[in-house]
Amino acid sequence: MNVFQPFSQRFPARADRIALIFLALAAPLIAACIQSICVIRGDHWIHQALIGGAYFRDMEKRGFDTIVFLASCVINGAFTLLALVPFQKRALYRWLAWLAAIAFWTWIYFITAWGIK
Repeated sequence: MNVFQPFSQRFPARADRIALIFLALAAPLIAACIQSICVIRGDHWIHQALIGGAYFRDMEKRGFDTIVFLASCVINGAFTLLALVPFQKRALYRWLAWLAAIAFWTWIYFITAWGIK
């Protein structure tokens, strides 16, 4: 048995699908982190940060804002999963599509954050 033999074999299809689901769910969360870090570092309109911004808004709706944010990340993750499925077999294209999804969701979060009052 060669030392590199386990690294040359592919994972089972089930493991690829589970990893694809986790990648799809992580893309909107990473984009929200990027948006929140940029907004908080900008030191202006902190209430517009997706993560942590609820604490600077209305004190009554913190839990509801968190639930809505997590639900929107799951919905956005479902759209990301649909975009990643065609690239399931090709690892390089899958990672490039995942990075493009993070950039897309970051862009969407920045555009929609300016309308939050």
